[in-house]
Amino acid sequence: MADAITCQIKGLDELQDKLESLGKNLANKILRGSLKDAGNVIKDEMAVRAPKDTGLLSEHFNVKVSVKRDDIAASAFIGPDGSIDYPKNGKK
Repeated sequence: MADAITCQIKGLDELQDKLESLGKNLANKILRGSLKDAGNVIKDEMAVRAPKDTGLLSEHFNVKVSVKRDDIAASAFIGPDGSIDYPKNGKK
């Protein structure tokens, strides 16, 4: 089993307060752009580390950002873009 990694993030309450002071539309626009930029860093590293049998997987990673309508909150989803019918367990 891999060793556990602990991460502590400070300043999230202050960040939330500043985003709320900007208004929902502007705050969500900032969240969307920031998550897209950060997600692209992870996506690019995933492409570098992906198996290179055909190169197909590394070319089809994607970043999707979902912003909540009723709140100042968002999520980033990073992974295969779904455009390719990947074989399961090495079989089609």
